[in-house]
Parts: sequence; structure tokens; C-alpha cells
Amino acid sequence: MKTAVRSGCFLILLTVLLTGAPVWAESMSLKDCVKEALKQNEQLKAANYEVEARLGQRNSIRGHFLPVIGLEANAVFWDKEQVFDMSSFESMFGGLNGILGGFMGVFDLLNPKLGLLLNKEDQAKLADLMKGINESAASLNQPQDPMKLRNKITYGFTTTIGQPLTGLYKIYAGYKANDELVEAAKLDRVTVAHKLEQDVSTAYIGLISAVHFRETAKAGMTQIEAIEKQVQAYLDAQMVEKNAMFKVQLQKAEIQKGLLQAENGVKLATAALNMYMNRPLDTPIEPDMNIEVRKMDTAAMDKLQNDAVSERPEMVSARHQVEAARMGKHAAIGAMLPDINLFFKYENSQGTGALTPEHQYYGGFALSWNVWEWGASYYLVKEAEARYAQASATISNAQDMIKLDVKSKGLALEEAQREVAVAKAAQEQAEENLRVEKARYEVQETTTTDLLAAQTQKLKAENDLIVARMKERSAQISLLLGVGQDLAKD
Repeated sequence: MKTAVRSGCFLILLTVLLTGAPVWAESMSLKDCVKEALKQNEQLKAANYEVEARLGQRNSIRGHFLPVIGLEANAVFWDKEQVFDMSSFESMFGGLNGILGGFMGVFDLLNPKLGLLLNKEDQAKLADLMKGINESAASLNQPQDPMKLRNKITYGFTTTIGQPLTGLYKIYAGYKANDELVEAAKLDRVTVAHKLEQDVSTAYIGLISAVHFRETAKAGMTQIEAIEKQVQAYLDAQMVEKNAMFKVQLQKAEIQKGLLQAENGVKLATAALNMYMNRPLDTPIEPDMNIEVRKMDTAAMDKLQNDAVSERPEMVSARHQVEAARMGKHAAIGAMLPDINLFFKYENSQGTGALTPEHQYYGGFALSWNVWEWGASYYLVKEAEARYAQASATISNAQDMIKLDVKSKGLALEEAQREVAVAKAAQEQAEENLRVEKARYEVQETTTTDLLAAQTQKLKAENDLIVARMKERSAQISLLLGVGQDLAKD
């Protein structure tokens, strides 16, 4: 016995290792499937990347609010040095010395007379002036070293700090416009998530329906096999028509066909669910057959419509897009204003000689304005105004469409609820009819055809009830999502 158990466990483990999938079905509720799909679905991941791209674009604009620090550096290699040679001006200096000498001679002759005309303070100033002239003339007679104006290699760097002033209006408007687009992208992601939730719920309800159909077909097969045995006994006793068994076998074949269709439906719905959850398509799933969905009160239709207009992610996204268009208009207006910037600059120069300072810095204001550009900026403003008006008009129409959508989904739910009541009554009648036909058949008061027809009617009524109930669940989910609620939330 122990050997057999061990062998069975080994075979199960070997099957898991070879197939890479569990041989047992994983029990998952609708919420479990929705949450897993929201985490793994590739389409939703793409929507997440769009949000990240919008965030990067917005944050890049935010950096323009602060001063910009720029750095420039250079190294220049010249063919030769540049110098200023004083010896080339000796002849000019010599003539100048002659002129100064003549002037000094005249001054010596006039000096006694000037002494009578000037007071002592003025005489002292005049003496200092003449002394300086004499010293300058003497220095001109001295040999001068060449003055270097530029080295063969020069290098330096410049640092600039700039802060926009009037440009802040345009930057702020652009930043707010992109901030609104970030919020719109986040809500567009929610719209994609809600679409995914709708698809997952449709597949999940399809799986429940297929499982119900399979169980109904199995029950029908059990019934037809019981009828088959009863008919065979009656045939042996020559109590029923000779073709009675043929009719039973034909009915049995139809039920087998329905069972195969139900099995295929289970596989297809399972594959769809696994696809949304980004898992291997043949991973078995055991659904919650008693699925419950939050009830929506269709009697309060006005409230549901107003909630949808307020909460539907596409509507909230549209409002953010309208605000983005409005701020885009202000950004276009800002582009027409003159650019006034505050700046500070520091320059360091090496190897440029004595005429250029090694360190210097300065700052101030700079203005730049395209006074006339043939209406290029003006028409951009007109375009932005038209985009804003277009977005405002679109959102007004979208509100009416959403109200109509909620109304339609509410009517579909009410219709599905009525169909459930009708299907339930029909199922009860069909079940009672089959019970009566069985009793009559046992006492030979009805034919095999009537009995089989009653069973067919019962199977159809049961399947119709399943369809009606699943349609009601689907309508409840559609209305739930239609007013902007989330299936993944508790």
C-alpha cells in the first residue's frame, strides 16, 4: 500500500515537472482574477509607460524655473606670440624729447615772471608738474622691454548664471499644462484598467456558464442513461414501440454533443482568463460558482448618471485635458512677450597678456524680443484658443453620451432581472413536467417521445436559467463599471 502511494506521488511530481503547470485547478474568485490581470497585463503596462513619459516631460519643464548655470572653456594654439616692441618708436620719442627740451627752456625764461603772478601754492603745483614732465622725458630716453600681448597658447573659461524673469509666465503655463496631461494619462490608465476588468469579468462569467452547462449536461447524461435502462427493460417486455431505443440513443448523442461543447467552452474561457493574467493558457482555474456582484439601484438613475459624469475616468481625464488646453493658450501668449533675463558672468583668461585682465565678472539684465515675425506667434495663440474651445465642446457632448450609456446599462440590467424571473419559472415548470412525464411513462400513459421531449425541455430550461443569471451578473458589472467604480476594490 505504501509503495503504491509513493508511486502515485512520484507520478504527480513528475507530471508537474515535465508540464510546468499544476495538475490541479487553482481556486480563484473574480476579484482574484481582476487583481492578477491588473498586475500582469501587458496593455496596462503600456499605459503605465505613458504615465512615466508624461511625468518626465512635466519634470523637464520644472527645471526651467531655476537659474541656469552654464560653463564654457577654451584652449587656443596660435602660430606665434604677439608682442608690442617699444624700440620702433625711438625716433618719435626723440623728437618728443626735443620739443620738451625747448618747452623747458622757455619755461626757465618765464619762471621769474611767473613767480610774480602766482601764489606760493600754485607755484608748488607748477613745480611738481614740471618735475613730472622732466621724469617722463627722462624715461622715454631709457630702453623699453617689449610688451607681450598674447602667448602662443591661450586658455580660459567662462561661467554664466541666467535666471528668466518674464519667461517664467510661459514656463509656468507650460508646466501646468503638462501637469494636467499627467493626471489625464493616469486616468487614461484607469480607463484601460476598467476595460480590462470588463473583459476579465466577461471571460470569468463565461467560464462559470460553461461549467454550469457541463454539469447540466452531465446530469442530463445520467438521466438519459436511466431512461435508456428503463426503455430497454420495456423493450424486453414488449411494452414500448420498437424504435424507442433509437430515439433514446439519438437524445443521448445530442446530450453528449452538448457536453463536448461545454468542455470546449470551459477550456476557451480558461484560456481567455489566463491570457488576461499573462499566464500559460492551459493553467486550470476553478471559479467561484456563487459569484456575487455589488448591487446597483437602477431606480436611482439620476444619481447613477451624475456619479458616472463625476467618477468615470475618461470624463475626469477629459476635464484635465480641457484645463491643459487652457494653460496651453497661456503658454502661447507667453511666447509673444519679450524675454527679460537676469544674468551674472565670470570670465577667467590665461595667456592673453597684460591688456586683458585675468579675472573679470559682470552682470545685469538682457532683453530679447522678436518685435515682428509676421504673425507666427499670434497664430499660435489663435490655434491654442481653438484647441481650448474644441476640448470644452467635446466634454459637453461626452457628458450626454455617458448619461446615455448608464441609462442603457441600467435598462439592460432591468431586462436581465426580468429574464431571470421568467427563466426560473420556466425551469420549475419544466422540472415538474418531467416528473409528471416520468410517472406517466412508468404506467404507460405516455410515449417515449413525450418523455424525451420533457427531458429536452428541462435541459433547455436549466441552460436558459444559467444564461439569464449570468447575463444579470454581467449587466451588474457593466453598470458598476459604467458609473466609474472598480471591481478590484473591496
